[in-house]
Amino acid sequence: MPYYVVKDGQRVGPLSDEEFQNRILSGEIGPDTLIWQAGMADWKRYAEHSGLEAPPPPELSPQPTFLTGPTGVCAECGNTFVRDELVSIAGASVCAGCKPLFLQRIREGGALPSTFQYAGFWIRFVAKFIDNMILGVMGLAVQMGILGVNLGVTPQPGEFNFGQMALSWGFGIAIGVSYTVFFLGKFGATPGKMALGLKVVRSDGAPVTYGRAFGRFFGDYLSGLILGIGYLMAAFDDEKRALHDHICDTRVVKN
Repeated sequence: MPYYVVKDGQRVGPLSDEEFQNRILSGEIGPDTLIWQAGMADWKRYAEHSGLEAPPPPELSPQPTFLTGPTGVCAECGNTFVRDELVSIAGASVCAGCKPLFLQRIREGGALPSTFQYAGFWIRFVAKFIDNMILGVMGLAVQMGILGVNLGVTPQPGEFNFGQMALSWGFGIAIGVSYTVFFLGKFGATPGKMALGLKVVRSDGAPVTYGRAFGRFFGDYLSGLILGIGYLMAAFDDEKRALHDHICDTRVVKN
């Protein structure tokens, strides 16, 4: 339905929805601009018409049980929709429910939600391989110390020392936890991910806390325990999430 606006005391229109939105983005239509369209009793300020001054939270469109055809992610709410249900505004895709809030954010000059470029399965696999190599070297050094030098004991051929093996396993877990929690909590990425320009973030783009990094380590451990199926999930998920990403509400994105 076309719009009419008042500019410099003159009525301008009719304007299509696209023309109207373009004028909002360019700043030509502001909160005090008078607008009118069929069905309105009188001319209104744009702010009164759109609720710009006190916007209600957007009503998110319900997530369909089955999505047919190509899908995309709304940059505002993070939900997945069929691409035909998304609108492209300022280089971002948003759903119909988030469109008013997104336009308001642009008009007010606020920061736009990040549009992530998710890291795929294979680049994550290589990053994991690099981290495992580093942890393997660290673990080997600790294991050699525990089984020989530090305890002053050299196992005889065929001899199995359960206490030493349990201690070695415990140190290995401690090294893995410390490695993951420190790097994710401080830098948002382990050395393997840093080497490939990857970063771990929350679904809204917020950094990962030390507590969430701690939980993610054990979620990662679980992904490997179930025959690696937790890792394979990243190859088929729209946002490239592995099992531990689902558990901890994280995403691996390209920096």
